[in-house]
Amino acid sequence: INTEGYAQAVHLLASGDLPEDIAHVPICPGFIIGSEDTITPLAQTNAAASSWAAKNTGTPKVIEIKDAGHAVYLQKPKEFCAALLELLPQADISEQTEPRHNKEV
Repeated sequence: INTEGYAQAVHLLASGDLPEDIAHVPICPGFIIGSEDTITPLAQTNAAASSWAAKNTGTPKVIEIKDAGHAVYLQKPKEFCAALLELLPQADISEQTEPRHNKEV
């Protein structure tokens, strides 16, 4: 375990405000959640989606994957990939002028 990374993750989980933070994301987010997720439960995910919708145009899609927890991408990889593909058409990045990665240094 990387103790510094673990400490940062614990701090973010303990002090973060997902509904408030997500409201400032410039594109409509999508959510993939495991039905057994106790770290970010469905109620918190739905609150984040509602918070974004209240301050922006559109409604984020929430996809719940049965019998998966927080590490849904590891526990149900096929279902996760299918959900991700379902969310891709929702991602409107037309206003993004340049990629956020692969910048020359």
